[in-house]
Amino acid sequence: MVSIVSKLVVLATFLSLAGCGSKYPPGMPKLYPVKILFVQEGTPLAKANVMIESPDQSLAWSIGGTTDDMGFCEPATHGFPGVPQGKFKVSVRKSSITRSSDSGTASGSPSDMGNSDSMNRSPATMSSSSVVGHVEEKYTRASTTPLEIEVPLKDKEPITLDVGKPVEIKRTVQGL
Repeated sequence: MVSIVSKLVVLATFLSLAGCGSKYPPGMPKLYPVKILFVQEGTPLAKANVMIESPDQSLAWSIGGTTDDMGFCEPATHGFPGVPQGKFKVSVRKSSITRSSDSGTASGSPSDMGNSDSMNRSPATMSSSSVVGHVEEKYTRASTTPLEIEVPLKDKEPITLDVGKPVEIKRTVQGL
């Protein structure tokens, strides 16, 4: 006759092997819900990439997200919703790519990038692309951004962060 204790031990072992334990990786800190509204002079900043970093680089987990169409971001830590407790620097990037052919006309489609015609052209006749940054440079790096948050948030309401005035910073890239 098998005792109830041994049945429970077998059941507990099975459940732990089946993944019914913690849903977080070992060592991951407790995560708190965070919702941030990003604006540029009061207008929501849609489709921007957000990175959240500890000022001393002591946190081993990547934290970030993307703003939705209304400028809201609910950051995740290593893919899990929420942010660990602490003070963090917040950097934001938003960019677009415009392509122009060797004749100078605009082309929004990168679909010809791998075809044989584009691969056989000399660098002098290849198209160029412009990467356009839409956020002031100081907000794009943790080392220069003035944006900070402290988690857990004191309020349950979303925190609003302003990334300055709308800009268009162009950088040309050859051969794309």
